[in-house]
Amino acid sequence: MTSELIKIGSSGVRVNQLNLQVTGHNIANVDTAGYSRQQALQETNPAIAWGNGHYGQGANTATIRRIVDEFTVTQLRNDTSVAKEREMVLQYSQQLDNLLADSDSSPGNALNEFFSAMQSLADDPNNTTLRNQVLAQSDSLSQRFNLIQERFDDMQESINVQLDSSIGEINRIASNIALLNTGIVEAEAKNGLPANDLRDQRDEQLRELSEYVDVSLTKVNDGTYSVFIGEGFPLVVGRSTYELSAEPTSSDIKRMGVVYPDRDGDKDITNLIRGGELGGVLKYRDDVMTPAQNQIGRLALAIGETFNEQHRKGIDLNNETGNNFFRDVNELEIMEGRVSAFKGNSASTNIRFSVEITDTTKLSDKDYVLKAIDGDTFALYDTDGNQMRFEKNTTPATFASTVSLSELNRNDGVDDGLTLTVDGFDIYLSSDAAKNVSKGDQFLIQPTRYASGQMAREITSPDELAIALPLRTEASVANNGSGEVRSVTVGDTYASGIADSKPLLVADSPNPNGVNMVDPSDPTGATLIPTETGSYAFVDSRDGSFKMYLDTATATVGGTLVADIATATTTGVTTGNSRAVADQISAAAAGLTTAMDKSVIGSAYTAADAIADNEQDIIDRAAAGAAVAATEAAKTGATIESVAEAVKGYLEDQGASSQVISDTVAGIEGAATLADAANFASYDIAAAYTRDSLKGADVDNAAITAAVNAVNAAKGTATAINQAGMASFAKIAADQAATTKAADVTAKAGVAAVGAAATDTGLYELKNGVNIQFTSESATVPGELNYEVRDPDSGAILYQGTFTQGQEKELLPSTWGIQVSIAGNPAVGDSFSTTYNTDGAGDNSNALMLTALQGEPTLEGEMSYQDAYAETTTGVGSKTAEAKITAQSGAAILEQTKNLRDSVSGVNMDEEAANLVRFQQAYNASSQIISTARQLFDTLLAAVR
Repeated sequence: MTSELIKIGSSGVRVNQLNLQVTGHNIANVDTAGYSRQQALQETNPAIAWGNGHYGQGANTATIRRIVDEFTVTQLRNDTSVAKEREMVLQYSQQLDNLLADSDSSPGNALNEFFSAMQSLADDPNNTTLRNQVLAQSDSLSQRFNLIQERFDDMQESINVQLDSSIGEINRIASNIALLNTGIVEAEAKNGLPANDLRDQRDEQLRELSEYVDVSLTKVNDGTYSVFIGEGFPLVVGRSTYELSAEPTSSDIKRMGVVYPDRDGDKDITNLIRGGELGGVLKYRDDVMTPAQNQIGRLALAIGETFNEQHRKGIDLNNETGNNFFRDVNELEIMEGRVSAFKGNSASTNIRFSVEITDTTKLSDKDYVLKAIDGDTFALYDTDGNQMRFEKNTTPATFASTVSLSELNRNDGVDDGLTLTVDGFDIYLSSDAAKNVSKGDQFLIQPTRYASGQMAREITSPDELAIALPLRTEASVANNGSGEVRSVTVGDTYASGIADSKPLLVADSPNPNGVNMVDPSDPTGATLIPTETGSYAFVDSRDGSFKMYLDTATATVGGTLVADIATATTTGVTTGNSRAVADQISAAAAGLTTAMDKSVIGSAYTAADAIADNEQDIIDRAAAGAAVAATEAAKTGATIESVAEAVKGYLEDQGASSQVISDTVAGIEGAATLADAANFASYDIAAAYTRDSLKGADVDNAAITAAVNAVNAAKGTATAINQAGMASFAKIAADQAATTKAADVTAKAGVAAVGAAATDTGLYELKNGVNIQFTSESATVPGELNYEVRDPDSGAILYQGTFTQGQEKELLPSTWGIQVSIAGNPAVGDSFSTTYNTDGAGDNSNALMLTALQGEPTLEGEMSYQDAYAETTTGVGSKTAEAKITAQSGAAILEQTKNLRDSVSGVNMDEEAANLVRFQQAYNASSQIISTARQLFDTLLAAVR
């Protein structure tokens, strides 16, 4: 009995001694990172059956357990990864936000100061000091763009260093986890009991690892963890680790990526990394810095390209057309620098590409990847993986998702004029000699990435500032009307090729095709036959002279051509519709060889085609309008005016133009009787729509007048407004168009050609510019004047058109490289002369246009320079603000998770102090049991002595 009591007391001493030891261990590790509170689990010793009952034998300690909630531990790891990622995004975003907002480093203020200097010069164009000020401010603007590129480069280097450092820490922690896996297996193999402290250390290492990258775990039966990153790539498996490395990415050697060692070769897993400092840095680089850098580069390109383009349209103090103000954005070195080969390309690949900026309004802020599907076929993808389509400059334009090596090659003599355009840039081979490529090769295209660092002033002298326009337009002092010049613009300057080997044929004009005719043999209407080389007046940037390509050679039209056209149109009429008339004209074009003959038949075709395109609409509306007129005329008290008003309402409901409505109403109101007004309304409607169709196709006035007169003459005859009737009207319009064009091109033969006729056919110098003369009032349209554009030296008519009094209109063809806008009310006989602006000192016309560029929509989304910069700064600012909110949210959530984890696993000093007292008391009580048992034993011994 006494011995059993001693055993029970001894077990209590042992159990409570262990409890005190565990409590002391908890207290000692209260500040140990990752430590989980431990608890000694005790259990009752097996009882002994004795006499009339089972007698207890005390207690023992079964094991020491960690107080841990695996869900909370996992949540803490995940929240740590998210919080660290957001923290890094915020940290770097704030740097970029501060950079763009800093008035001393950002281009925003410099842009304003540059255009302010340009405005001052426009106000005082002869001021040399202001010219120098413009140059100084352009240097400041270029330097700001260069500086911000340097800052982007510094950020990129900082990110590279951060990546390398983070990967080094990941490898170190992974090694520690593998060692702890080994330690846990060995420790637990000895007695099968959990190695609590080692498991805590491993959990803490995993938490620390999550600060750098998001991880996932797999528990193995032997007690080890397998750790994975980047969607399943093992970092730790049992006692083994896989060491990551930071290396230049396969596509961009300036950027470091995350490389994973694999038995089949190293793999770039950069795009698979999420969470932690590593994921945060990559997220900032891809989502914040790269778009901002591309946008700033795009802005630099837009400024350089559009400012250069406008500057080239002016003349400087030396009477020379302007050169590039800023560095040419399409220098060969720059164009080739926009394309880089992937590291993994075939060793035999030597192909080089050039990317030429063609339209800054279409440039995006994306990068692209050109992939060789095989050795001869290429496809283009943006960085989001979307396949792009190449636009080809065919007639009409065509699109393709893949292109051939030959199509990319502009130097092999095959389709050298073909351009392949995507998002505002052309891509082509730099050299025919370097074109080896293998299937699977890839090339990174960065149209805008580094453009801000390439910006620089090109002109060297204030005299080179081309702030005057090459042309000036003046009203004749003898003018009687109130017409005034509103604007003179130079749409383009063009080097004619004089004095070098460039051909000077008419086909080499920048406007090579004037009129195209549908090939009647193609039922789809997709095939076009070029019939006229377009006229093109321009300022020759080679020598500053005013020249013109004419759409005719120095000869006369074939003598029988107009008669041939008349025969063809008659044949077309017999088939019963205006489309047949156009097709017969097209068929008559076979065998024509001279530009003049093609020009004449092209004019005839245009007239017939314009009526054919609208034939059914004209017939339908004429019939419906006639029904409206008849209904109104049948009403009691109807008048000619009420019939006109009823038809007017019908036309308004149909969305007819104001000109069609006014012409129709005038025709009806001119009827002699009410019956005529109703019976002939269909002719008045047809005449108005016919005029509108022909005028919309730029058919000459004589042909329009002839066709309208024919419609009006048909009133009261057997000719109805049907297909046969429309065919006859189309014939008359086509015949007159051919006759007028034949006379016109013959007159142009009087203009003197430049140089030897054998080599310079079609190119003419307008030594004294052109005269615009208002020749007569329109016979059919009130308030409309006819005008001619002539060569004042030869009197040759270069262009004819109409002008509506009281309106502003551009009087020259839109295809020419110059334009003159007249407004007001000129009178018949008034003229305006457009001549070269020799010694145009004091002229600020081009300076005003250059200054106006600041607010012009020169970038994608119709953004101006300032809009684009504001969008970038606002975008970065918004992302920074968002990053701040998400970082604060992530930190708050992490703090909550830490508190939750601590509430479960953390050491509570109050609780441990209470446990210390409790276990000490239990220990003392157990000791007292042993003492009592000893006293009982001593008493028993004394009793038997």
